[in-house]
Amino acid sequence: MEPSEVNDVSEQLTHLTEVHYVAETTGAYDIFIWIAVHSPSELITFLRSTVGSITGVIRSETFLNLEIKKNANGPGSWAVPDPS
Repeated sequence: MEPSEVNDVSEQLTHLTEVHYVAETTGAYDIFIWIAVHSPSELITFLRSTVGSITGVIRSETFLNLEIKKNANGPGSWAVPDPS
């Protein structure tokens, strides 16, 4: 994304139910978010339909936590809401 779009995009991300952490960063990535979803299909929908529809987002990169060794109430300490 263009540098002028970072603030607008990060602000839009803060309003999404799945998003629990948003940070504007330096380096290779402009914005870093932590999300919680129930399944790979929900992740696909979130990436393609939700994030992909935000003006300014050109590409995204996804990292999955395989195992959390320590979490002192930081990103990822939230429970995934039950969809029912």
